[in-house]
Amino acid sequence: MKRNIFLCLVVLIVSLAVALPAVAQEKKKEEKIKGALIVKAPQPDASGKLSTIAIQTDKGTFPVLRNSIAKKMEPHVGAKAELLAMPKEMDGKKVYEVWTFSRTVEGAKPRRLPSE
Repeated sequence: MKRNIFLCLVVLIVSLAVALPAVAQEKKKEEKIKGALIVKAPQPDASGKLSTIAIQTDKGTFPVLRNSIAKKMEPHVGAKAELLAMPKEMDGKKVYEVWTFSRTVEGAKPRRLPSE
């Protein structure tokens, strides 16, 4: 009986130790940005954390953090895109970490599945 209670307490403590940091973590919301223009970054980044591109929206031009998605966006400078990005704060400036992007071709109709 004592062994079962002790085992339950150990399991409870371990599960709380695993779950509490995830709950306490600050929840940030990703943003869907439509009609963003991919442009060259206005200033080169000496630290290497920012990409050589930026995104221009109706709210302004924002730098992009360097990751594999940003590298894939580099050849498409000048194109419009739809982005899923997480806003972050770096050195007092707002930057975006892009998770997904898809280029939007002007005048193109969206593809429809044959079942529709």
